[in-house]
Amino acid sequence: MNIVLDTNILLHYKSFEEISWEEELGSKDNTVILDAIVLEEIDKKKDQEKGKVQKRAKQVSSRIGEILIDGKTSKVPVRYLESVYATEEDKESYNLSSNDNRILFDVLKSGIDAAEVVIVSNDNAMLIRAKKHGFSIHRLDDQYLLK
Repeated sequence: MNIVLDTNILLHYKSFEEISWEEELGSKDNTVILDAIVLEEIDKKKDQEKGKVQKRAKQVSSRIGEILIDGKTSKVPVRYLESVYATEEDKESYNLSSNDNRILFDVLKSGIDAAEVVIVSNDNAMLIRAKKHGFSIHRLDDQYLLK
């Protein structure tokens, strides 16, 4: 299963490496997909926020860098998904003014089979949009929330 994580999951929940995705999703073969938009949102939080959110964003950014840049091993495979260039026709068909829509657009245009994608978020708007586009959705269990 291709697990697309929303920013709120990376910031407010335990590390994606500590989550039992097999138990959560019922799938043994899982890959975490990190969209460029999500990484940009993490960087903004790292640079602009204060307190716990900033600290967490720095931790997440550092670990993602270790995996995607330095080639360190992750407990769950991780794949980076680059933002897709939107044509004028795409811009007419999709509302790309929100980051949630841009993330979903990137996944739709990536060539990944939608049947093999689950969008993981605790943001109702994101989950509603994802469901509308035919993706499986999953609200992460509160047991993984950071204290």
